Amino acid sequence: MNIKFNSATYSFLILLFSSLIFIGASSNMPSKENNFYLSNYSIFKPGDEVKVNIYHYENRRLDLELALLKVSDPVKLFNNLSSNKRRYNFDIWGENNQFLLENTERIKSWKDFIDRNNFYQNYLNLGKIENPGLYILQVKNQSQIAYCPILVTNYSIISKEFNSSLLATVVDIQTGEIIRNSEIIVFAKDSAQKRLRPDKDGIFLEKTNASNNDIQLFAKVKDEIIPFNVYSFFGQENNWNLVGYVYTNQPVYRPSQVVNFKAILRLTKGNETKNFENQTCKVKITSPQNKTVFSEELTTNDFGTINGSFILDDEADLGNYTIEISQDNYRVYGNFSVEEYKKPEFKVLVNTEFNHYSIGDTINGSVSAEYYFGAKVKNATVKVNIFKQQYWFPWWRGHRFAWFYDSFEKIRPYPGFGNELVQQIEGELDENGKFNFSIKPLSEKEYDFRYNIVAEVTDQSRIAISGSKEVLVSRGLFSISSSTEKYFYKPNEEVKIKVNITDFDNKGVQTDFKVIIIYPEDKLYRPSHLKDTIISKTNQNGIGLALFKPRGNVSGYFSYQVIAIDKKENEISSGGSFYVGDYQNYFQTRFSNQIEIVTDKDVYEIGDTLTAIIFTPIQSQQFLLTLETDEVLNYKILTSKNH
Repeated sequence: MNIKFNSATYSFLILLFSSLIFIGASSNMPSKENNFYLSNYSIFKPGDEVKVNIYHYENRRLDLELALLKVSDPVKLFNNLSSNKRRYNFDIWGENNQFLLENTERIKSWKDFIDRNNFYQNYLNLGKIENPGLYILQVKNQSQIAYCPILVTNYSIISKEFNSSLLATVVDIQTGEIIRNSEIIVFAKDSAQKRLRPDKDGIFLEKTNASNNDIQLFAKVKDEIIPFNVYSFFGQENNWNLVGYVYTNQPVYRPSQVVNFKAILRLTKGNETKNFENQTCKVKITSPQNKTVFSEELTTNDFGTINGSFILDDEADLGNYTIEISQDNYRVYGNFSVEEYKKPEFKVLVNTEFNHYSIGDTINGSVSAEYYFGAKVKNATVKVNIFKQQYWFPWWRGHRFAWFYDSFEKIRPYPGFGNELVQQIEGELDENGKFNFSIKPLSEKEYDFRYNIVAEVTDQSRIAISGSKEVLVSRGLFSISSSTEKYFYKPNEEVKIKVNITDFDNKGVQTDFKVIIIYPEDKLYRPSHLKDTIISKTNQNGIGLALFKPRGNVSGYFSYQVIAIDKKENEISSGGSFYVGDYQNYFQTRFSNQIEIVTDKDVYEIGDTLTAIIFTPIQSQQFLLTLETDEVLNYKILTSKNH
C-alpha cells in the first residue's frame, strides 16, 4: 500500500488499525474472605459460546447460583453509573439492588459448582448467547455475590481523542470493515446528548469543548446499541490515571525548618498526557510515626502544579515523611527525610586530566580533600573504586537536528547498561591533602563505557566523605553515524549514503572512510559473498557522501558498513541497510506479523512529499490512517492489497 502526503504542515503519521484490543473487566466479591471472583477478557459475537473466568482460593466445592441479566438500555445504565458515582463500584451492588433491577431483565437462572484445589483458575460456561446486547452475569455462593459484564455484539467503536476534537468510526469486529450506516451517540458531562452521522467514508469528526475524560460514546447500528470500551466502566485499565512528580526544595531537613514542596500532576491514558489543571486536591503529609503534620486543600494551576510549605516542629519525628496528594480515587506520593543533620567538615574532589579517553589511554587523576575552614586534610586514608557502565552514543549524534536532542540529553542523559566494579585503589593523602592515581581502562573494542571514579576519604576522626568523577572511555577518537537518503530504491537507481564523523565535542572530523556494501542473500537464504567497496572522505564539517549502484540488476536487502581509522589506529564503524527492487517483493520476505510503516525519508522539509508504504499481516484489510499533531489534520480510509 503506497500513500503520499504533503508535509507543509503535517508533523506526525499515525496508523489506526481496525483490529481490536479489549481490556478485561473483573468483579471482586465484597466479603472479607474473598473466596472467588470473576473476570472477562473478551467481546463475543452473537451465537458464540460464552465463557467467564472464575478464580477461587478455597480447597472445597463451591455451589453456585447463576443468573444472566440483560441491560435494557445501555445508554441509560452508563449515564446513571456516572451521575450516581457508581462507576468502579460494580462489584458491591448486592443481590436485589434497586439500581440493578431497574436497568436489567433476567434472561435465565441456573446452578453450577466448582470443585478444585486452592489457587485454581477455572471458567463458567454460559452456553451460546444468540442476541446482541450488554449482559451481566451474577454469581452467588452462600452470602457472597460477584458480577461480571459480558458484551455480545457484531460491532465496535474505534476512536482517537485530541485536544478539542474526537475522531471515531464503527467497524465490523469480524471483518474490520467500516460501517457507513452507523450513528454515534455522544454524551459529555453537563451537556445534552448528541447524535452524529458519519461522512461518506464512515468517519465521525466532532469538535468537543469538554474534557475527553467526560465523554461517553455509543454506536447505533440498526437496533443495536454498542458502548465504547464497556469494560472500562468496571475497571480502570483504560481510563485516565493521575501521575505526578512530588518533590521538596531539599531532600533532608532538620526539626524546626521550613519544608517547601511542589507537585507536577498529569493525567495519562495510553500514550496520551494532559495537564491536571484547576483541580482541587487534598495534600496530607505524615511523619514516620503516622502522625498528620500537614493537611490542606490546594488547587492546581493551568500547568497542573501545586505548591505549599509548612514548618516542622522543634521535636519533629526523625525519619522518612510521606506526601500524599489525592482527589477521589487518584493518589500521588512523594517523600522527604528529617534528620539531625551535621554538615560535613571537609569536601572531597576527584579530578582527571581529560573528560574523554580512548582505548589504550591511561587515566591519570587525583583525589584532594580540604576542610571547610581552608586547611588541607592530611594523612587521611583514601579508597578509590572504579565502576564501568556500558554506553551507547545517542542515535542523533551527527544528525542535522542533534542540537535539539542534545538539550534533552543534558536533562536526562542517554542510558547506559550495568554498573560493574572493575578496580579498587587504596592509599593515603599526602601533606598537601592530595593522592594521585592511574587507571588503565580495559581494552574492549566492542563497546564504549562510562567510568565512574568514586573516592572515599576517612580522616583521623573517622569521618568518611566521598567525591566522584565520571569520564568516557570510547573505542576511538570519534564516532560515525550514517544513513541512506531513503530506504527503498528502484533497480539501477543510485544509492546515496550520507556519513557524519564527529568527535566527542560534537565537532566535525575530516578523514578518509570506506563503505563496504554487502549484497543480498541468495534464494536459499545463504549469505552473499558479493561485496563492493567505496572510498570517500568527509569535509571539514565531518560530512561525506558515498554513491553506489548495484551490479547486475540485483534486488533485495543490502547492508553496508562505514569504516574509518583514527589517529591512534583505532577502527571505528557504523552500519545500515536499504532495499533495492519492488516493495511488493520486500513484503514477501518479511517475517513480522505486525503493522509496519516505512517512509522514504527520516526528515522532510516544508514542501516535500511524504511517501510511505504500509505492510500488514492481513489481506484486503481496511485502515483508518490519520495525520495528526495535537489535532487531526487529515485522514484517509485505505484497503491493503492481496499480496
